Amino acid sequence: MIIPKPVHLVRSPGVFRLSSTSAIAASGAGVEVARLLQSYVDLPLAAAGDIVLEVAGEGEAYSLSVTASSVRLRGSVAGLRHAVQSLRQLISGSSIPLVEIRDEPRFGWRGAMIDVARHFLPITYLRRLVDQIALYKLNVLHLHLTDDQGWRMPISRYPELTAVGGHRAESMVGPAGSTTYDGIPHGGCYTKDELRSLVSYAAARGVTVVPEIEMPGHAR
Repeated sequence: MIIPKPVHLVRSPGVFRLSSTSAIAASGAGVEVARLLQSYVDLPLAAAGDIVLEVAGEGEAYSLSVTASSVRLRGSVAGLRHAVQSLRQLISGSSIPLVEIRDEPRFGWRGAMIDVARHFLPITYLRRLVDQIALYKLNVLHLHLTDDQGWRMPISRYPELTAVGGHRAESMVGPAGSTTYDGIPHGGCYTKDELRSLVSYAAARGVTVVPEIEMPGHAR
């Protein structure tokens, strides 16, 4: 099963088997996507291989053809990234089912939002989240970075935003308006380098990071 369901998918009996001689072949802009594929499967890049990435077309459409002897991914750079994620879902151990897939997204903005203002999460968690949403071909990570319960993004001119605003003595327990608190200190903030690295990591997977920063009128 591939999520989301492709526009066109035909399965045939049999599998393609990854082996010690398997290799990924790509050229030009396709090399960038080949390296992305390498981050998921431990295979070398080579001038010729049984897994071939071909850059062609525009937009986010792609095709993926798996036969008993080869795997071929075709599309623009954006489309090839989607093909890699479909292939990632198909791989089971060293086997890949024989399929013919043609697909393209229905919507241009396919996002996930995570609130790191109310509950701080380390950058390693956000990287794993990027990998997970890319797997399902979402292309936007909306980061809720600031709120009355925490400010997570450093601003050089106003260091107290994170030094003070990035920490709280305790957290509310229950629904909004509750008067019950857990008594557990909570806090944290990201460095500029961490946020830059997250943006680069996400971009390599076709995901745009959109920061949300609340204005003073929203604060309590």
